[in-house]
Amino acid sequence: MTRFITVLVLMIFVAGVGFWAVSARDMRSDGMEKPEHMEEVYVTQSSAWVFQDITCWPTWFGIQSTSEVDASFASNGTLGRNFGLGPRPDVSFESPPGSDVEHLFGASVWIGGIVGEDTLVSVGYDGWYPGREMFPPEGSSRGSVTEIDYVADYSMRAQYSDTFTAGVDPDYFGRPHIPLPVEIALRSHTVNSDEFSEIVMYDMVLTNIGQHAIQDMYIGVYVDADVGWTQSEDYYWADDLTGSFADQGIGYIIDNDGGLYSGEVPLCPKIFAFKFLDASWSVSHANFNWWISNGNPAQDFGPRQRGTAEHPFRDYGTGGIG
Repeated sequence: MTRFITVLVLMIFVAGVGFWAVSARDMRSDGMEKPEHMEEVYVTQSSAWVFQDITCWPTWFGIQSTSEVDASFASNGTLGRNFGLGPRPDVSFESPPGSDVEHLFGASVWIGGIVGEDTLVSVGYDGWYPGREMFPPEGSSRGSVTEIDYVADYSMRAQYSDTFTAGVDPDYFGRPHIPLPVEIALRSHTVNSDEFSEIVMYDMVLTNIGQHAIQDMYIGVYVDADVGWTQSEDYYWADDLTGSFADQGIGYIIDNDGGLYSGEVPLCPKIFAFKFLDASWSVSHANFNWWISNGNPAQDFGPRQRGTAEHPFRDYGTGGIG
């Protein structure tokens, strides 16, 4: 018998005022041409009115736009322009709009749990390899973002799930992908007021649509938050600083110095932050971690506590599970 268990997660992304500045790379230098009829595949919203550049719903992605932020999300469990399926937006989390100052390379939902005696993890994007495990209802042939009426001033919704196996990469050990399986409805909201103009709110409704219960389930958000001016030729992401206020469910990233050394580079004085707000179940604990990935596993770096007999140190430089 299918066990339909639904949970709700609330979270926000914020570009708030800080005291730092940056330079950055050009994320539009990938040579990707604008698809024909691009105006028919995305939607944007502003704090004053709605721009609809499409002829019909659903779309591949949506862009929330206020006086301070342009922020995008996609139909496959990802946020930002670089991890989605199909046509891509021009922005991830740009603030101010039109400035080419980005705060997000890409983000993805990660969900893990124990099904039977197997540990399964489902990701919209793993952050390094091109594999994707979450898809809209019609797979990679059609997006799922729609406009919805909600209590916010403007809201959109995307639906996707981990149920597909065809076209999904095998895991690290070469085992074919095993869906978790879960279905997610992600809703994105903005409010038209100065005090909320730098905030985009998201809520996720997760449903276990499989035949078995998911035990010890964890929900995470992977964030690759490169901060800086996208027209610079410098490696702006190399000097970003990150941290957290774990007791408040906040993770943040800032730039170390950036545009302070050059009058030709726009300053980037804002902190980009993620905050977990609430859930429909009692959250036992929240965790924040950061690491630096490298094409050479020996150069991967991520801080952790010293190993113990119960939890020994794992050398991820081996390229395996340590």
